Amino acid sequence: MKNKFLGVIFQGNGLYSSHIQHILDKCLKRMNALRLLKCTNWGAETRSLLNVYRSIIRPVIEYGMEAYFFSSVTSLDPLFKVQYEALRLCTGAMRSTPTICLQHTCGEMPLEIRHELLWLKYKAHLLTFLEHPTKTLI
Repeated sequence: MKNKFLGVIFQGNGLYSSHIQHILDKCLKRMNALRLLKCTNWGAETRSLLNVYRSIIRPVIEYGMEAYFFSSVTSLDPLFKVQYEALRLCTGAMRSTPTICLQHTCGEMPLEIRHELLWLKYKAHLLTFLEHPTKTLI
């Protein structure tokens, strides 16, 4: 049984494979736009392509991350690959380029670290409230 709540697909078995597949489908469609902008003759420069990535692909990956990012690493692996492929498109790097070098060149954090940062920001935000229902959970 699948339920969709605020754009996040929850499955009855506690897995998020349907939601992750939905994210992948959306990101791959948006990556086609990135491919169109990156043309050899008249294509946009790296900085502009990174801005496009940060505005149309990364938010799709990050939305609902608090719910699904605690899934197994194998189920999240396709999301990491989407990020790496998008960064490769933006920079024009070869497939053999190490991902850590690619992320450093683009100024992007790995998704695991970005998730931790967003989670800590959210946690700090919740702690500013005196009476919040989720305060006892954190």
